[in-house]
Amino acid sequence: MTNQYQPLTELNQIMDNNKDLDQTDGDYIDSIPLDTFEITQNDYYKIDNENEIQLNMSQLNEMITNNVNDDENNDVINNLVVVPKEKSFSFKQLRSFLGPALLVSVGYLDPGNWATDIEGGSRFGTSLLWVLLFSNIIALLLQTLVIRVSLVTGLNLAQMCAKEFQDNKIMRYSLWLISELSIISTDLAEVIGTAIGLKLLFNVPMIAGVIITAVDTLLFLLIQRFGPRKLEFLMLLLLSAITSCFIVELFLCKPSAKDVFKGFVPSLNRDSVFIATSIVGATVMPHNLFLHSGIVNSRSIGKDMDSIKQACKYNIIDTFLALNCAFFVNASILILSATVFYANGIEVTELADAHKLLGDLLNSKVGSVLFGVALLLSGQSSTIGGTMAGQIVMEGFVQIRVKSWLRRLITRSMAIVPAVVIILAMGEGATYKLLISSQVVLSIALPFAVIPLIQFTSRSDIMSDLRSPKLMLLSSISVALFIIILNFMTIYELIHDLLQSTLAIKIVTSVILIPIVFLLFLLLLYLISYRHQQKILKYLLINRK
Repeated sequence: MTNQYQPLTELNQIMDNNKDLDQTDGDYIDSIPLDTFEITQNDYYKIDNENEIQLNMSQLNEMITNNVNDDENNDVINNLVVVPKEKSFSFKQLRSFLGPALLVSVGYLDPGNWATDIEGGSRFGTSLLWVLLFSNIIALLLQTLVIRVSLVTGLNLAQMCAKEFQDNKIMRYSLWLISELSIISTDLAEVIGTAIGLKLLFNVPMIAGVIITAVDTLLFLLIQRFGPRKLEFLMLLLLSAITSCFIVELFLCKPSAKDVFKGFVPSLNRDSVFIATSIVGATVMPHNLFLHSGIVNSRSIGKDMDSIKQACKYNIIDTFLALNCAFFVNASILILSATVFYANGIEVTELADAHKLLGDLLNSKVGSVLFGVALLLSGQSSTIGGTMAGQIVMEGFVQIRVKSWLRRLITRSMAIVPAVVIILAMGEGATYKLLISSQVVLSIALPFAVIPLIQFTSRSDIMSDLRSPKLMLLSSISVALFIIILNFMTIYELIHDLLQSTLAIKIVTSVILIPIVFLLFLLLLYLISYRHQQKILKYLLINRK
């Protein structure tokens, strides 16, 4: 069967054969940056009956010329890292694949994660460590699916969704808007976290700190122009610095090994459901699925199935190492909170309180300073991934390409406005709850990225020999069900609490929130069943007769 998602393999081979590649490991190709989605249009090639690609060379040359002159051509999404050719496993080849998952892993360390981990640790001790571990396993599974589908098709997840729903604009734009909302929610956490970090370390007022975040990440965007390897190295430095801070923090607080191991025994109650959901959203993060699907093709590999399978193995190793490092940091934050705050009967309601109390309870100013440094670094590092994910989502779903700095300012502005409004209206203390709520939004948005991903990777017409085996498929479906059930439990508890509040909140909940939840539910049902609607209708009609 012809794969309708067949990538442009022959073109890549032509480019490789006609280019003197004498670069060493770690160099990248930037002379012919190609936008995958544009290349895969029939204007540039067609597949004949023998599955051979016929190129319209005049249009192709024009496109290449336009892309070379585009000042966006030096970003990490378009450049290719040259991979040394090896027939079997080699550490030299593995080294060339290490890096993309670092950009993903820093997203799991954003200030939203900090808020959920500190809240969970200070209120419930180590009892939610199992949620962190399970969320990390979910992230590893889903990122594995992302790696497989992206390498096989040459497309990112947003492009896949746009292609699948090209005749259904309502679904395509709905998925795009939900994805954009998740990116804005992530950016909101990064804005607030960076502002709090600036206040803790340099006593910068929160409002000023929020405004500073409007321009600070533009400096990081400049690093993209130096290629993917430089950006990945920067992420490695930031991740190492954050990890080092928490190794010292754990040494200072001396947690009980018995309490830590007890935290990996699953337990959940009505009070901890909301925090558990926010931990899942903060750990898995839908925008990271889009991000990884876009950057995993940053390595120049052969397009035969053996090369793709080998690239999958290397990328999975990269993902395993990076995500487990992020898990260590998140677990450290929760353990630190449980050991220092929960053990002393203190419930933390602000990150600033956590910073101050750490210094007092540990009898060491080093602990509080390291906390502030790590918080600032996490806010800055995770914004880079958010920017790149925003580019991938916008270009993939609606084929709108904008400058990186403009995209950054648009997204950040949409995060800054609610942050400023809430700080002015409710005070700085309200930003902590806003951080946690933003992570719940991520969890609610997660199924709308996960379900298409599971569907794509289970189809032989897309994945060919790399379609998900039965065990992986069953595991993926179980993960999706777990996320959906947890979301419904959280939404039920939230609506129940809101309906017990003031009259104004009851009206807003009844008129706005409940209808939105109902629409999301219908959209989710359609997303799950759209490929089987004819069978379902036929079954219903037969039973009706």
